[in-house]
Amino acid sequence: MWDREEVRIRIKQLYRLGRDISYSGVLEDYPHLVFAAVHYFRNWSHAVTACGIDYKKVRRNQVWNKKKITQKLIKHQAKGEDLSYNKFQKSHPGLFHAAQYQFGSWESALSSIGIKKVRKSPGRTWSKKKVSSRIKELNRKGIDLSFRAMFKQGYGVVVSMGSFYCGSWRRAIEQAGLDYDKIKRRPGPLKGYRRKRLEAQLCPA
Repeated sequence: MWDREEVRIRIKQLYRLGRDISYSGVLEDYPHLVFAAVHYFRNWSHAVTACGIDYKKVRRNQVWNKKKITQKLIKHQAKGEDLSYNKFQKSHPGLFHAAQYQFGSWESALSSIGIKKVRKSPGRTWSKKKVSSRIKELNRKGIDLSFRAMFKQGYGVVVSMGSFYCGSWRRAIEQAGLDYDKIKRRPGPLKGYRRKRLEAQLCPA
C-alpha cells in the first residue's frame, strides 16, 4: 500500500538501479509511483529530494510537451497500435496521461495528428471544476474514492487530473466538498458486501 515511506523506497530502488528518475522518465514507465509521490509530497522533485537525491542531477532536460507527445503518437499510429481511449490508457499510461494534461482531452491529442473519430472519453476537457464535478458524480454512484481503489476501479485518469489541477488527490477530494479521511476509512462495495454476508452467517435471523 502506498505511503510516504513506500514512495521513498521505490525512488531509491530505481536510483540504485540506474534508472531514469526524472519526472517524465518515471511518468512514462511508472505512472502510479508519480501519482503517489504527488499525493504524499508537494511534487515529484520534493519526493526525490526527500530521498537525499539532488534532483538537479537527475532532471531530464526534455520533458513532456505537445511536440514530443504528437511525435510519440505518430510512431504508435505507424505501428498500427490501437489508439482508442481504454486500450491506449492501459498500454501506455504515462504518455496517455501526459497527453490528457497537455491537450485537455484524449480527443484533442489525437486530433493533433489528424485523427478525428475516436471513442468518447469520460471527460472531454479537464479543469478544477471538471475534476470536482467528476468526483461528486462518482461519489453519488457509491464508487470508492480512496487513492488506491480509484486505480483498481479504472478511474486513474481522474486521480491524475485531480493531482495536476489541485496539487494532490486529497486536495481534489476536499475541494469537491468531501472528507478524505472518511473516504479512506470507508469500506468499498465488495468489502461491505463481504462484511454483511459474514454478519448474516454469524447472526442468522
